[in-house]
Amino acid sequence: MALAAPALALGWWAHLTAWSNTQAPLANLDWQPQTWTQPWRLVSAAWVHWSGEHLRPNLAGALALGLLGMAAQAPRRLAALWLIAWPLTQALAAALALLSPSLPPFAHEAGASGVLHAGVVLLALHLAATHRDVRRWVGAALLVAVVAKLGVEVHQALGDRDPLAAPAWQVNVRAHLGGFMAALVAWVAAQCLARHADRTLTPSSSPTSSPTQRAP
Repeated sequence: MALAAPALALGWWAHLTAWSNTQAPLANLDWQPQTWTQPWRLVSAAWVHWSGEHLRPNLAGALALGLLGMAAQAPRRLAALWLIAWPLTQALAAALALLSPSLPPFAHEAGASGVLHAGVVLLALHLAATHRDVRRWVGAALLVAVVAKLGVEVHQALGDRDPLAAPAWQVNVRAHLGGFMAALVAWVAAQCLARHADRTLTPSSSPTSSPTQRAP
């Protein structure tokens, strides 16, 4: 249940922003390389879609992720981690553009696919790490599938295809990589904080010395 609301909310906002007839509102919401001083775009860029062809796969992905989260009975803390990973996804994608000349930034970036990748990875990590039944193997299979998908996309992005000749809704490999990395960062940070809290709350187990008994 926990992942259903964020997933469907993401899809609904994507639907609203996709069908704007003017470019001005979208230009205020999408991500642009020179807009680091406008941090709201780290969240709002996921709502912007350029066309129905760009929107429909992400709506389907949001619905599928919500249903999968309901079937897996994902806890609320997982949805909280996803919300943390949401802006981190775009931040890491933008950082990859600065660090990797082979994957240059686009003039305008938008779409929910990177955030959806983060949600899938978080759900997969939860299933693989916290269950000992078939759900563990489902989580592991999801992780393998995501890694394989990213590998294919990176290979294609580094190939001979000219990114400048692609349409505006071209698959943004950096966004997908950003979502993958954001999920890992959020998950590892949460585990570290949980272990630290456990150590802090656990009372000291050092034995106390008993008073010496003397015979009368």
